Amino acid sequence: MIEIKLFGSLKKYVCGEKRVELAPDDAKCVNDVLLILQITKGEVGQILINGTPVNSSRAFNDSITNDDVVDLYPISAGG
Repeated sequence: MIEIKLFGSLKKYVCGEKRVELAPDDAKCVNDVLLILQITKGEVGQILINGTPVNSSRAFNDSITNDDVVDLYPISAGG
């Protein structure tokens, strides 16, 4: 299974839960995760795969496989 950890406002997409698991056959890349959870790309500020930050220019197309952990952080506002 692929573990998806959601932070901040993104938890609303999984009824306030912090974690959800997806089958590797259902999610081959980060974009698949967003589609399954119905999260728009504009809401995601940072992505980590197995604790490593992903380059923002290609983050949504990065491959994920069984036993990966994907952290999704929301865009944060402030000053």
